[in-house]
Amino acid sequence: MADDMKRRRQIAAAAFAARRGELGLSQEDVARRGEIVVKTVHNFEAQGRWPNTRTRARLERAVGWEPGEIARIATVPKPDLDPKLLSLASQLTDEEAEALILWLRQSRDEGPDQPAAANG
Repeated sequence: MADDMKRRRQIAAAAFAARRGELGLSQEDVARRGEIVVKTVHNFEAQGRWPNTRTRARLERAVGWEPGEIARIATVPKPDLDPKLLSLASQLTDEEAEALILWLRQSRDEGPDQPAAANG
């Protein structure tokens, strides 16, 4: 779980660096605009070091992002499914969830015109 959070934060940092690049801004420019030190920008982009809420807001403002955008990017996306289905899925054990995922993948790969493989 911690590894996934770290990976998601690195994705957010990379998206931020890409946005900075799109705008043609240096790390120094972002620091000046956000009224923060350059090292904070560097640590976020290069190391994925997670800034506090206030600093994230300053970074977002510096590149013209909406407040909360960095955290939104770092959040694991939730599927756009019926809340009842998500509630039921959250009650599955790890073993049941893995079996369901396997079944769904096999069903998708077999296509609508293929008979489902027998459980064996």
